[in-house]
Amino acid sequence: MEIGLAALVSTEPSYSYSNSASSSGVLRRVQWTPEVVTKLFHPCSGSFVAAMRHLMTMIKVAFLLVIELRVFPLMCGWWLDVCTVRMFGKSMSQRVEFFSLFPLASSLVHWIVGIVYMLQISVFVSLLQGVVRSGVIYFLRDPADPRYNPFRDLIDDPLHRHARRICCLLLFMGV
Repeated sequence: MEIGLAALVSTEPSYSYSNSASSSGVLRRVQWTPEVVTKLFHPCSGSFVAAMRHLMTMIKVAFLLVIELRVFPLMCGWWLDVCTVRMFGKSMSQRVEFFSLFPLASSLVHWIVGIVYMLQISVFVSLLQGVVRSGVIYFLRDPADPRYNPFRDLIDDPLHRHARRICCLLLFMGV
């Protein structure tokens, strides 16, 4: 029995010719409901859906890793540069000129400064959690916690929860 794409897509009933002993070669009506289509393509659809879920999870994890390990430190480095530009006797026009002449070097320096800044914040949070009573700063995760698995969080947590956490980190590290 051949199944056309139009028969699967349309909601109209289609007709098929059955030559079994019970139907004695008559034309019978077949209603293409989602249950029928699922039963017909069960081995393919199950593995396809599972493969698509794995692919979307890999894309989500890659996207979040790029945000957390490349974009976020770069933003922190640029923010620190903006905040400390007068302290080093420079102006923003000189910083923009340096970026326009050497974009890769400027981005690399700002990324390294951002990574070091994030590391210092992480050390500060670990020290703070050691001093205050447990549960006071429950909203900040302890990187030294043996039960904490950041990759499991990347896989299991939905994207909106990661977005909210990144926005909170932006507020926390920017203030």
